[in-house]
Amino acid sequence: MTPANSLDLLFRPRSVAIIGASPVPGNPRNSLLRILVQHGFDGRVYPVSPNHPEVEGFKAWKSVAELPEAPDVALVITPAATVPGLIAECGAKGIRNAIVFSAGFEETNEGRELAVRLAEAARRHGVTVLGPNCQGLWSVRSKAMLTYSPAAATLERTQHAPIAIVSQSGALGGALGGSLHRNGLGCAYMISVGNETVFDALDALDWVVEQDDVRVVAVYIEGLHRADRILRIAQHARSRGVRIVFLKAGKSDLGQQTTASHTGKIASSHAVYADVLQQAGVVLLNSLAELLAAVEVLAFMKAPRRSDDSEGGVAMLSSSGGASALLADHSNDSGVPLARFGAATAERLGQLLPTFARKENPIDLTGQINTVANLFRDSCAAVAADPRTEAVVVQHASSGRRWLQEDGEFYKGLARDMPVIVSFVGDLLPAETRKEFRDAGVLLSAEPSATMSALSWLYKFRNYESLPPLAERAPGILRPAPQGWDETMAFCRDGGATPAKWVVLGPDDRAATACATLRYPLVVKVLPSEADHKTELGLVKLRVTSPSDVDAIAADFRARLAKSDAGILVQEMVDDGGIEVAAVMPAQDRLRARPFDRHGRRGGRALPRHHAPCAAGDGRPGPHGAAQAQAVDAPLRISWKAAGGHRRAGGGRGRHRRSVPGLAGYPGIRAQSRHRKSPGPRSSRRRRAGCRPVGDRIGARRRREARTCTLARRHARRDRLSWAARAVNERSDEMDLGLKGRIALISGASGGIGYETAKLLAEEGVQTVVVARREEKLKELAEEIVAKGGARPLIIVEDLNDRESFERIRENVLGTFGHLDILINNLGQARPLTFDSPDSDWDEAFDLNFTPPRKLAAAFIPGMQERKFGRIVNLTATLEPGHVSGSLTAKAAVLVWAKGLSRVVGKYGITVNCISPGLLLTDQIREHHIPRFLPTAEDRERFLKNDLPAGRFGEPSDAAQIITFLCSPRAGYITGQRIYVDGGWNRHIV
Repeated sequence: MTPANSLDLLFRPRSVAIIGASPVPGNPRNSLLRILVQHGFDGRVYPVSPNHPEVEGFKAWKSVAELPEAPDVALVITPAATVPGLIAECGAKGIRNAIVFSAGFEETNEGRELAVRLAEAARRHGVTVLGPNCQGLWSVRSKAMLTYSPAAATLERTQHAPIAIVSQSGALGGALGGSLHRNGLGCAYMISVGNETVFDALDALDWVVEQDDVRVVAVYIEGLHRADRILRIAQHARSRGVRIVFLKAGKSDLGQQTTASHTGKIASSHAVYADVLQQAGVVLLNSLAELLAAVEVLAFMKAPRRSDDSEGGVAMLSSSGGASALLADHSNDSGVPLARFGAATAERLGQLLPTFARKENPIDLTGQINTVANLFRDSCAAVAADPRTEAVVVQHASSGRRWLQEDGEFYKGLARDMPVIVSFVGDLLPAETRKEFRDAGVLLSAEPSATMSALSWLYKFRNYESLPPLAERAPGILRPAPQGWDETMAFCRDGGATPAKWVVLGPDDRAATACATLRYPLVVKVLPSEADHKTELGLVKLRVTSPSDVDAIAADFRARLAKSDAGILVQEMVDDGGIEVAAVMPAQDRLRARPFDRHGRRGGRALPRHHAPCAAGDGRPGPHGAAQAQAVDAPLRISWKAAGGHRRAGGGRGRHRRSVPGLAGYPGIRAQSRHRKSPGPRSSRRRRAGCRPVGDRIGARRRREARTCTLARRHARRDRLSWAARAVNERSDEMDLGLKGRIALISGASGGIGYETAKLLAEEGVQTVVVARREEKLKELAEEIVAKGGARPLIIVEDLNDRESFERIRENVLGTFGHLDILINNLGQARPLTFDSPDSDWDEAFDLNFTPPRKLAAAFIPGMQERKFGRIVNLTATLEPGHVSGSLTAKAAVLVWAKGLSRVVGKYGITVNCISPGLLLTDQIREHHIPRFLPTAEDRERFLKNDLPAGRFGEPSDAAQIITFLCSPRAGYITGQRIYVDGGWNRHIV
């Protein structure tokens, strides 16, 4: 555990070192220092840069060892390979806290070993490391904005509010902090934890809830280490009056895949997190809009007053019958109770309101508010005096600002005793007005649903106040991870979960003998060790009624697996009294539902898989092949059927439960028996289960949608079959180029071949860096890549005619990712030249076409040599008839240079190739070349027929596909080549 005083210095530092600082504006290494100064940090600042004597007016130090003191925190933004050594240097200097901004660790295959070395250096030298791959932290009261986030750079000033943000996404954390400031709220802390190699989100949360300037914490997560800690942290937060809200990504399969590629995390089942967070007394939200709304409500509003009456709740008054009905609907949907007024309140309302007004809750004041003085105020006072009223909602339909001005001071006084929400219908009030009322405990809500959402959050936290304290648990029992079906079943039996009776048929066994002790009907399926996704593969049969059928099915399964000695599992079908066990078996080091092999609608609930990875005793992953199974102290209730007997189709589940005492020795595992009621008509069972009648059109529609979703999930799973699918001849035609996690820079990416190449590389899982002069086109490209599921590109707006741009590009790329794997030099166009053209025109031609590839290669080849991998592809040109071209001459120089370079760097695993595109229909070709050389339709037709064997003009994607292949590890033996992509136009052999 990191000492609290050390963390205090991390979050409230008095001195900061910036290791890797740069004087180049616009670079993250420079932005760190600029933002720190911009927001008024008054501590000591020490840039560390071996190449620059000063940065932004501050003296720069050549190394950590030369610093005049050990600063409270070091900001590290250097290539990933240097980070473990720098952390060791920080520890030797006495620096106890570091924030690592560099990427290239767990989120890439190559960086995992670096992550291990980083963690070991931090442990050995006693350094708390936030990150890597993070955007740092904001500490508003201390004016310590330790980040390069554009969200912080664009803030004119910071504003303190009792709100903290803990985020596993740096960009999202910064966006949330920026939004809170723009909305007039502000925050106290924003903490981006990145890859969590050393210090994770729950470590940050544990520190934040201790702070006196925090009342609510918003947490964005994708996956958690040792999530059982949230119980203790949340309990302590409740004792301090701190409210915690979570937003969890990875609810869908695609979302889980995206989080894995984002920070290297494997997102767990959303249902798992929903359950554990509810038990912890934490509110799980569904969107960023909800998160922003919730922190405003929870930071400034009281909990509902306790009436200690079953008929207590919210009192609602409206000037509109329609708005009143909406309030009632939303209160029902949100689970917000409405107060039932006592006799004295009913009598008082009868005196105040006209006879035709609704006097029950919610109250419709009608249009009389415009003729009866103080009707809103007097009615509010009447219901607020009722002991059953726990909160008050005033709903306006029109003229809301007028009534707020007249009754505002009354509402502020009322809010001293209970929550007061004044709701409008789309009326946007100035930020200053919202802040004035918010500071007084009155929420100004935009519309009825937002009003009820706010009250639902307040009621949830009031209810969480009565959660019982955590019971002390015995330490978890460590035992070897079960291997095979027999050991897995023994594990279940030891936990008190008795499996359905079963036998495993060997190749020589016959069911008539082997299954003689089993009661028919039976379930026949292959063992989990033989095949994943048994249901999808058709390797499960239910309701088997005879030994001969068992033998025939077993033979069929072995034939389909092409494995004559495969074990076939035969179990009794469970109908009544089956045991369901709620268990937690952590997969690797994060909460996941992956240990559970879910079956289709007919096939029962779930089975434990023999190969479910388990956590070691500390909750971190054990060594491969030596994992220890532990029934950990975590609060999940995931239902799965112990030992996996299948339920009969159509069998319903009852609602009675009983404890299974045999599981007491396994903390964190809970068991319950669900006794089914006797079978009856399907509609009766549905009614008992609380379902809508079959004839209900809404219920029928929802069931159809549910069946459609189920089919979609099955199809998606079928598309991801593992080796077992290949055993039954279901093969994939896609080629994996092995590019996932690589970093690629594409110059000239605002259109044509560069644009298409960036898209194709992103589809292969490459993190792209796109460079061009036209920012709007690069942003358009970025949105297109993200819409198709790719990682958002790093956009660099530079003119490669500027000789200083190459250093800025290098600093930006290495400062963000630490290295570059792939360089695509998409060269520029120069004007046609003659032999006597001015020298300046010839210099321009070389600056556009020869200088950029040479300079960029020089910038990134050293890192490629160190990593033993690199791909450089240069776009040159085919012959252009009719003039002497500066572009052609310079690109011919590129060909010669690339050939020589390929011979020098080949031994480092770096390939250098050139692509010579022909008449591909880029904007340049469409607008200039074709009109110039083929001006008429007849000319184009004759050219396609006589001169272009392919018979068509090419597309930029034709070149992009070749480039993408040349960038892959599969093209490692292709180097020093010039490849024509011209449809056969060029007639030369070489």
